[in-house]
Amino acid sequence: MSKKNSSIFLLFFMLLISQSACKKESNNFKTNTQLITEKSWILVSYRYNFNNGPWIDGFVTIPNCQKDNELSFQSTLNYLIDEGATKCNSSDPQIFQQGTWYFTRNETRLGSGYTNSNSIVDIVLLDDTSFKTSRKDTIGINTGITEANYTH
Repeated sequence: MSKKNSSIFLLFFMLLISQSACKKESNNFKTNTQLITEKSWILVSYRYNFNNGPWIDGFVTIPNCQKDNELSFQSTLNYLIDEGATKCNSSDPQIFQQGTWYFTRNETRLGSGYTNSNSIVDIVLLDDTSFKTSRKDTIGINTGITEANYTH
């Protein structure tokens, strides 16, 4: 092989490798819709504060029978809350709440609606294993912040 041909072959080979490396990276990228709808989420921590006061652990007040509840976001833009393995009351339905969900602000905020009620939270983190939200509410001069962390 001549020097010119080997240089062209080397250049072609390097381009081929760089393109396949780029394709591999782009295949691993998931949208927030894919991340949120892949699996059910379970609440693992919940805290809040008022007027920049100390954080209060709200998770400890949740009954154990609700700590295994599963939150599922479906690609049809519906969500379900499933009782999980442990029900608080055995006669309760397995799916005890459902509604619709949507993203706003370039998928950085999550909105949900059910029974004439809407809720919007900021997405702090959303990846393959974690989903963290924050919500700030102001009523008059009082401000409250709520943070929730979910995992699979």
